[in-house]
Amino acid sequence: MKKLIKFYIHIYFLSCFPFFLFAQNNFFNGKVFDFETKEPLSFTNIFIEGKSIGTVSNSQGEFILDIEIANSNDSIIFSYMGYENFKISTKDIEEFEFIYLRKSLLKLPNVSIYAQNLSVKDIIKLIETNYIENYPQQNFRSQIFFHNYLNISFSKENELKLKKSNFEMLNKELVSDVFKMIPKEIIQYQDAIINLFSYSEKKKIQPIEGISLEEGSMKILEKKIDEKLTDLYSDFDESKKNNKVYYKVNSGLLFNVNIDDEELDSIEEFHSKDSLNYYIHTNYIKYSINSLMKQYSSIKSKNWEFITSPNKYKYEINLSVFNEELVYEINFKSEKNGLYQGIMYVNSDNYAILQLDYEYAPGKSNQNIRLFGLSHSMKNRGARVIFVKGDAGYYLKYIKSKKIEFASLNRNISLLKKEKKFLFDKVLNKIKLVMELALDIYSNAEILVLDKDELNKENYDKINEPKYMKFKKEFAYTPEMWENRTVIVPDKELKIYQRKNN
Repeated sequence: MKKLIKFYIHIYFLSCFPFFLFAQNNFFNGKVFDFETKEPLSFTNIFIEGKSIGTVSNSQGEFILDIEIANSNDSIIFSYMGYENFKISTKDIEEFEFIYLRKSLLKLPNVSIYAQNLSVKDIIKLIETNYIENYPQQNFRSQIFFHNYLNISFSKENELKLKKSNFEMLNKELVSDVFKMIPKEIIQYQDAIINLFSYSEKKKIQPIEGISLEEGSMKILEKKIDEKLTDLYSDFDESKKNNKVYYKVNSGLLFNVNIDDEELDSIEEFHSKDSLNYYIHTNYIKYSINSLMKQYSSIKSKNWEFITSPNKYKYEINLSVFNEELVYEINFKSEKNGLYQGIMYVNSDNYAILQLDYEYAPGKSNQNIRLFGLSHSMKNRGARVIFVKGDAGYYLKYIKSKKIEFASLNRNISLLKKEKKFLFDKVLNKIKLVMELALDIYSNAEILVLDKDELNKENYDKINEPKYMKFKKEFAYTPEMWENRTVIVPDKELKIYQRKNN
């Protein structure tokens, strides 16, 4: 019963310190700037030369790189679109306070590029034509840093009205008390390092380390509601002893739900026994990572309509330099029915996208649904995506996604206790509620591929995926919370965030 009640709660509620450059304990921390303007360079690609190990700077230009496996002869390369690469030896990193990158001067023969007489629409078509060759499906193990942040804000105008009840334990006062428990906002903040194993279309994950700065808002709400609804839970437990009595929820939608007996999920037992850690189903983490990759970094996604539906967009093209190669810098904006605006950088030889930055154009929204008292709108969606070249083609290095949504519910909801009869089941008790609920949902997520190597079927089959992943509860962000790991330095607003619920 508890699990079902919590299911409905979820359905209706959800339908700083500066970084200075130093090398210590095998970490290389610092900040990247433009040489002339002294402005920080966000999302700079940083990697150990000749290896698939690296990171990116955050929106303030800050980075952290674990160089434990590097040797004194290795070099660290900083590359940024339109700038000259900067290279330093791992043995010399202590000599630098900050990293400054210079803008690149175009010295390559520009005329040779335009001599092909390719229009920007021709280049867009070649991106699509060459996509499979440039981004071949690969079987691999990749070590991934995954950041997930969710903020759900509730409207002050929300209401829950009791219209009718003959449940003794569910009166107007109790319903009012339960509704007052809804907080102004619900926050979740988790960072994880995992190994992702991909073979063909199959995927498994193995957790390495997890940190949680906030997961308690929903859990505390559930606990408070549990305490208020103890009598209802007890009555439900008693009804299970009589196979003719059952509970049912009428939502007024196209479906209703019978409440069946379900054992308390074992993950709740973990939470009750372990106050220092928080547990999440690994399937949820795997689905989240896989969904982010499919939605934001694949030409098969509807979000890449600026490639697959070029007639919806207007394009402007310039030339730039990246890793000492000439690239097309293509700006695009919505025309006709296009949703997005942004910029992409495309290799001038093979038409592979190297970097992509896009979001909804001003005034655009999507998924504007109003049906049976439910409404949902995607107010903004976008991502920054970085690809790097490997031995077999290009692969995903980094995603930073964001979504801003609005959802509301205005429905009659009934909970019924019924007794089975020959023709028509008899209603023993009934409570009818009117719920008016509106919420704004802000979420962002990041994926950083820290390392990558090939994987065969035999090794894939040997991987055992655990059912749960453990996240250590931390009060506030500090670099020391990670054990010898490359991670993405959080943005300023998250760096100063502190746990609100213990």
